[in-house]
Amino acid sequence: MFRQHFELKYNPFDKEIPTDKLFSSRDTREARFKIKIYAG
Repeated sequence: MFRQHFELKYNPFDKEIPTDKLFSSRDTREARFKIKIYAG
């Protein structure tokens, strides 16, 4: 119902959101970078 109203192409509240559709802020990019460094 809300998808049609807001003309959305996918459900933004679904558990299976494509990663390229996720919001990427400076903080989340930094966190991902640090995780990659420390996780090895």
